[in-house]
Amino acid sequence: MRWMRAATQTVRVEILTKDAGLIGPDVTGLAGPIQAARVIVTADEESRSHVVVWRADSEMHLPVDEIVAKLFPSDIVSCVRAAIEGETTLSCADADANDRQLFSVASAAATVKRSWGWDEAPTIIVRFTTGTTFFVDPIFDGRGWRVARAAGV
Repeated sequence: MRWMRAATQTVRVEILTKDAGLIGPDVTGLAGPIQAARVIVTADEESRSHVVVWRADSEMHLPVDEIVAKLFPSDIVSCVRAAIEGETTLSCADADANDRQLFSVASAAATVKRSWGWDEAPTIIVRFTTGTTFFVDPIFDGRGWRVARAAGV
């Protein structure tokens, strides 16, 4: 059992993107449009800006993480590689990040899915292409989004 599974951690997530976050290829230089949501994740009074990126065209494939990350140089960028109800697979240019940072990345993606009405599963499983998995449960507490690690299902 890895330490990350035993630790209890809760973060707060504030979604800054208020519209659909659609960005066309004329702006990005990519092959097609993307959808990007900027969020602030706060853990232990430390806040970091994250951007979660999806392809906005089902025919398009997102390029490698390093190319997408260059579009948002001041943010931690994650790319949604697959998503179904209750599960998301992410890649991240900071894949060698520590478990705390990866939990923040997972929390950002799961919160956007839940808050935008894309995922109503009780627990969202967030898998990284590097093999790390988190079970998270984003909850709106009346003031904002709070995300805690959930027990594995």
